[in-house]
Amino acid sequence: MPQPYAIIFPFLGAGVGGSHVVTFRLGRALDEFFGLKSLVLCVEGSKIAEEARRYGLDVAAHGERAVSRNNPFYDLTKVAHRVALLKRYGDRDTIVHANDIETTQSWGPCAKLAGMKLVYQHQSLNRDALPNRIALAFPDAFIAVSDPCLNNLHYVDQTKIVKILYSYTVKGVDRTIARANVLADADVPQDSILLGFVGNFWNRKRPHYFIDVAKAIAPHEPRARFLMFGRAGENSEDDMKAYAAEQGVADRVVFMGFRSPPEENVAALDVMLAPAINEPFGLTPVESLLLATPYVITADAGHLESGERWKGGLLVPKDAPPDVFAQSVMRIIRGEVSPVLSPERRAEIARELSPRAQADQVLALYRRLRPRAPAFAIGAHAAA
Repeated sequence: MPQPYAIIFPFLGAGVGGSHVVTFRLGRALDEFFGLKSLVLCVEGSKIAEEARRYGLDVAAHGERAVSRNNPFYDLTKVAHRVALLKRYGDRDTIVHANDIETTQSWGPCAKLAGMKLVYQHQSLNRDALPNRIALAFPDAFIAVSDPCLNNLHYVDQTKIVKILYSYTVKGVDRTIARANVLADADVPQDSILLGFVGNFWNRKRPHYFIDVAKAIAPHEPRARFLMFGRAGENSEDDMKAYAAEQGVADRVVFMGFRSPPEENVAALDVMLAPAINEPFGLTPVESLLLATPYVITADAGHLESGERWKGGLLVPKDAPPDVFAQSVMRIIRGEVSPVLSPERRAEIARELSPRAQADQVLALYRRLRPRAPAFAIGAHAAA
């Protein structure tokens, strides 16, 4: 019988976003630095499975439908199946690590029935609603990825929460090569000024606002091309193409789809634009500053926290109209301001947010939950 996995990451749905990528990065770091093997449970053939394997993680199919949230009645019919699946791949020392509240609702009770500890990584800003309170009664520990996420967990046991920031890997990313690849894929002129939106098309990320900003910039900078990296959220790619046509910028906005690794998309840009609101943390501003790509972001929630803490770009008030956001972008394009951090400062931040730093903190949490687990004891020895 194969050795039980130390960590199991269950996922609902099929599409990939930033939260998936950071989870796979964590799983790879736990294996690389401490020899802790993790398993991703997901829909076979999904983008989640594909991306997890690209990060070198083991994947197993849970055999369920590809939806991002289950209703409680469906969950009840799957309890026995899920418990059996967890026991097949783990044992009582295994940690089940859930990365959203929907997965916690579906898999949390099953982890407890299997005798496993449940960690919930909170990387969203959820409503204080009864179903959420019920779902978050199951975790044995909580990881908050930012101050807004920490504050959003006001209704759970505060002694169970630890703040652990995401990790970032930009080592080995060559901006020149990344730019050449993106220029080729986008099929735009070589002298284009690349202004990018990186994220799936959820309303809170304000993809329509990005296109409004593009409309404001386009007449003043004919070389500007507006690249949208991502796939459907509440809005489809066809929806966004239609909106770009309505605004008269269809010939300037390029839809790039999901391209991995995402840090190479950021490295290719002249300016990264993130007009999102209610962002729990926001991966792309930090990736941008580490890659020396200046950014313009909305001063709200997690973006405000990272922008004020590390700098590297410009912040625009949450209620600013698109033309004001555009003005900040134009200041960078015209060289009126250069917010890029020094190489020394970027190196300091890279160490602070390294995969090893995150893995150290997550392992410490796992060991508190399972102090006698052999796997985590080995990991602690490796850390020393």
